[in-house]
Amino acid sequence: MDNKKISVLIIISRTEKCGPNMILLPVVKEMRAQRFDVHMLILFREKADNVLHGFDQVGAEIKRADISSNKRVGAIRREIKRCLRQWDPDIVYSSGLSANYHTARVIRDRPLYCTLHNNAYVDLRYGFNRIMAALGVYMTDYAVRHTEYVICCSQAIRKIYQKRFPRKKIFCIQNGTDTTRFQCWDRTAEEKKDSIVFLVSGSLDNRKDPLTIIKAFQRAGIADRVTLIFAGTGELLQQCEELAGESSIIFLGFVDNIEKYYQMADVYVSASYSEGLPNSVLEAASCGCRMILSDIPQHREIFKEQDDCVSFFETGNVEQLSGLFQQNIKCTGYQERKKISRYIDENFSSDVMAKKYCKFMREHSSGV
Repeated sequence: MDNKKISVLIIISRTEKCGPNMILLPVVKEMRAQRFDVHMLILFREKADNVLHGFDQVGAEIKRADISSNKRVGAIRREIKRCLRQWDPDIVYSSGLSANYHTARVIRDRPLYCTLHNNAYVDLRYGFNRIMAALGVYMTDYAVRHTEYVICCSQAIRKIYQKRFPRKKIFCIQNGTDTTRFQCWDRTAEEKKDSIVFLVSGSLDNRKDPLTIIKAFQRAGIADRVTLIFAGTGELLQQCEELAGESSIIFLGFVDNIEKYYQMADVYVSASYSEGLPNSVLEAASCGCRMILSDIPQHREIFKEQDDCVSFFETGNVEQLSGLFQQNIKCTGYQERKKISRYIDENFSSDVMAKKYCKFMREHSSGV
């Protein structure tokens, strides 16, 4: 059975550089390595400056529908039906809100798989107005009800959807990161820094709560010994810069080589109110960073078996986070970095994750 070629159609919105696509890419690579016959339908027009080009290099047959808007429902569903007739896949897998919804609307005659990367009932309230958030919840619920195999990216997210859909079995395959790209390295005497580096990466928005991090850093009174770096941009960038003033807080904006900053940093900080299973935390830990994290189930889940490298604080608690800043004014030594990195490599590598996806699809595909 393991040698039989399975035909799979993968449907996503775009091949943009985002967390879900970074998770999907190694899965597609592993499918090709395991003799899956992989076809991909990219529904919407690509944004040329934000394309994850790896999908074009793995040998999958790709169809770009180039649809201009999610409002063109008829065009979306015609493309899905056209690809279904053309490739006649054994199974169909989708990833992302729009792709999950439209796939579930169109296809009813073969096994459907999808991955849920967030808590729609919380996260959508941060990124959309009330009406759009409600629409997103409706689309998510519809996809869950009509998709046979719903996979969540963390146990914490699985529990949320399982509670909402108690009669449906919800599955979990935890996210993994590219541990060959995100490695720790031994900083020689010439490479050691004059100050300890705290790093924050990702969107500057209310869900990530960067303002609490800045306030806590300022209250800690450690700016003469520590540099705080933000890698990323978002709607709160200007407000963050104004709050930071002229202190030793650096805003890099979007960076392509984020691994270099993880490798330079001693401590990674996240104040998120909600996550799926955060790629940035996995990446930073894979590079050997110690962790200061908001106390949410998704963060706890990652370090369930290795909690000596992480400190947790109550979401939004400036005073508590300030104290943790003060307690972490030390360089992360190489042996400590290696221990943290090894833990991620053994438990949350993208290779392990991708193999789990392929195994799951083989085991649950009837007649294959």
